[in-house]
Amino acid sequence: MASRLFHSLGLLCDDVWKDVKDSKRYHLRQGEEGLTSNILREIWRHPGKFPGIYPVQTRANYERVTGSDWEWWFGNDRDGWMGYAVQAKKLYTQKSKKKNANWENGGYSELNHKVAGKYQYKILNDYARRRGMIPLYAFYNHIVKTSYGCYWQCCDHPQQPDERKLGITVTPLATVRRALSPKHKMPRTFDAIHKCRRTLPARCLVCPKGWGIYPANAEQGNVPAHPGWKIYHSKAELYDKKRLDDHLESIQQERRGKSWNDDVVEFSATGVLKFHTDHKAPDETPSG
Repeated sequence: MASRLFHSLGLLCDDVWKDVKDSKRYHLRQGEEGLTSNILREIWRHPGKFPGIYPVQTRANYERVTGSDWEWWFGNDRDGWMGYAVQAKKLYTQKSKKKNANWENGGYSELNHKVAGKYQYKILNDYARRRGMIPLYAFYNHIVKTSYGCYWQCCDHPQQPDERKLGITVTPLATVRRALSPKHKMPRTFDAIHKCRRTLPARCLVCPKGWGIYPANAEQGNVPAHPGWKIYHSKAELYDKKRLDDHLESIQQERRGKSWNDDVVEFSATGVLKFHTDHKAPDETPSG
């Protein structure tokens, strides 16, 4: 299961790398929301390619409570489910008039974004702590470098990194907190964040070689987490099926009357989105 999921997430990384590249090439506007919807739509449409993963997108007007764009749940009913509260940021490689900063070398100008007057990363941290989840940042990237070796923290082919797998990278919230801290003065750039050992291609969350998360690799036993992530996994709570169903139901209750999900989709931890037979499934994912 882990090998299949590892491969499928790697292909999603490739897709985002190409999408961000093409959006710059053809001068198209493509933000985090559109990229996130594409990723989650692919997972929902092809559950056989993504075993042991359950995504839930956060409504835009609920972000002030969660600080997240979506939640990723990994695991199974037997061993439990581990949750990530995910905030996504796209890499900018041009001058940002809004921030009066030059990101020609690749930067994340929105890391210090505020929601209702409060820093987004603090909202994300508080929400994840209350829910026993891991606060996570996902970066959508494309950048041209002469070499990608110093940005490659994955244990797979370290001498020949596949830059396309950097299309979606993930890092614990602590990395972002460090980048925003006046004390550390860590630049909010692709270079600085991806030289950090904790910043990995998204597929590494389920690495079949043993650096992935538990219980996504449950068939191998309780495998160790990546050294840079071990402390975060030790603080996360494993949800059993009932607790996860209750959590998903609370999200559905919040959406009631505001989204097609309430009428068309039944949320369940036993499988990826079950559509009711008396409704036609929509072509698009829920907004937010």
